[in-house]
Amino acid sequence: MRLARHQAPALLLFSLFANVLLLASTVYMLQIYDRVLSSGSIDTLLWLTLAVIGAIAIYGLLEHARRMMLVHISQWLDDQLSVPVVERAMEARLVGSGIESGLKDLADLRGFISGDGMLTFLDAPWTPVFLAFMWLLHPALGVVGIAGAALLFCAALANDFFTRRKGQEAAAGLRRSQAAVSQYVEGAETLRSLGMSQPALRRWEENQQSLMELQCRIFRRTTIIGSLSRSLRLALQVAVLGLGAYFVLRRELTPGSMIAASILLSRALAPIERSIGAWRSLVSARAAHRNLMKLFTDTASAHNAGVTLPRPLGRLKLENLHYCTPGTSQPLLSKIGFGVEPGQTCGVIGASGSGKTTLCRLIVGALRPSLGHVRLDGAEVWNWPSDELGQHVGYLPQQVE
Repeated sequence: MRLARHQAPALLLFSLFANVLLLASTVYMLQIYDRVLSSGSIDTLLWLTLAVIGAIAIYGLLEHARRMMLVHISQWLDDQLSVPVVERAMEARLVGSGIESGLKDLADLRGFISGDGMLTFLDAPWTPVFLAFMWLLHPALGVVGIAGAALLFCAALANDFFTRRKGQEAAAGLRRSQAAVSQYVEGAETLRSLGMSQPALRRWEENQQSLMELQCRIFRRTTIIGSLSRSLRLALQVAVLGLGAYFVLRRELTPGSMIAASILLSRALAPIERSIGAWRSLVSARAAHRNLMKLFTDTASAHNAGVTLPRPLGRLKLENLHYCTPGTSQPLLSKIGFGVEPGQTCGVIGASGSGKTTLCRLIVGALRPSLGHVRLDGAEVWNWPSDELGQHVGYLPQQVE
């Protein structure tokens, strides 16, 4: 993540200047109402307008730069992790960890970084700054702004509380649904020949309907909270304008400050309100990061580049070999031990399902033994670099895909 760490200061700096430039419209309205209208100066109006247009143009450039930096970070992340993720997913299938979907997690993480979600959370820390300016205009307006921000923040927390677990269940269900479709397509010949196509499709349809109902419940909860938050924001805008007008009538506030307070409130609450809509992408990105970390952790012992070994002579030795199917404790193979010298031919004979194919996969390093050793010229086959071992070992599985 060196690129991300390298660009993080620039991102924060650009976010600082972008949010400061957002104050330009507030200052403009303040000066228009308090100075230009009272003085009637056309020159002041012209220079203020030109200054604000320049600030808006610079803001647009900074916003473009921020988005491009996030896109570059997401592209760099894909370049660095796409191949390792596929490699680890293949190894996860070999060791039976049950985590084989990594590219979708990487896509979710990349989409969050390059989308509006990351910008929303980059802008959120500047909410207190806008609230502080409201306080400077009038403490009562600052109190209203702080109370409104607290209520919207509580709405965001409620949205997370009511949707996080269901969102994780929906994501897991979607992965299972996609995996089932892939299995049905790959096994279409078997399903058709055994007359199992319609039962399989009905089972998938039932699971899909349950998944859609779960996603609809999540959407309803998010929509309700989002609608309430938008209504609350509009009510706060009315409250600030009404309270500001009251203070204007009491000569405690200028008309320009009243309008400026309304604009500042809008700027302060915008990141919090957007975070409610972006919360699903944050939850997905967080789950994707967790899945990727688990994928790399579970396959850490399997991912062994090994050391370069000389060309094998062909002395194979199995010692106290045991193998259990992942997720079970019943051994499929147990206490297997024999040796084959270079030049010898060895045949394995047994009933169907007795473990002959599994034994061959263990010998060539396609599976990791649960216990015991498979050694070729004294070196553990599982730890042998697969690219090097494949040049000296021939293996034709029962089913070539």
